[in-house]
Amino acid sequence: MNAQILSAAVAAVCPVISVRVGSATDRATWSYIPSDGATGPQITAANNVIANISPTELNIIPFSQFIGRWNDAEYTLLMQRRATAIGAGNIPLVRQWDQATATGLVDLNSPAAQNFKTAIVAAGILTQVRADAIFS
Repeated sequence: MNAQILSAAVAAVCPVISVRVGSATDRATWSYIPSDGATGPQITAANNVIANISPTELNIIPFSQFIGRWNDAEYTLLMQRRATAIGAGNIPLVRQWDQATATGLVDLNSPAAQNFKTAIVAAGILTQVRADAIFS
C-alpha cells in the first residue's frame, strides 16, 4: 500500500488532515488524522477503509483489457442493467461505471473502481469471486 492510494480511499469517506503508511504490508502501521469537522460515522468509515482495503496495489489497465476480463454473459447483464437504470432514472450504477472508466484507463486502486465493484456485486451482476478476478 502506498500513502497516495490509502489517502484517496480514506478521504473518499472522511475529511482528513493527513494519512500515513509506515510499512506498506503492515496495516497496523497505517494511520490518519481526521479533520476537526469529521463526524463519528465518517471516522468509522475511515477506520473500515484501513481495516479492509487490500494492502496489495492493483493495476492501472487499459479499458480494453478491463472489458476483456468480462465474459459475454456478465457484460451483457451489465449493459442490460445500465439500460434499465437509465430508463428508470436510477443513475448511480451508470455513473459509477462511467467514473471508473472515463479516462480510457481503469485504475483498479481508485475509490471509483472499488465503489463500482461493490455496486455490481450488490446488484447481482457479478459474484464476489468474479468481481475479485476482474478487478485484480
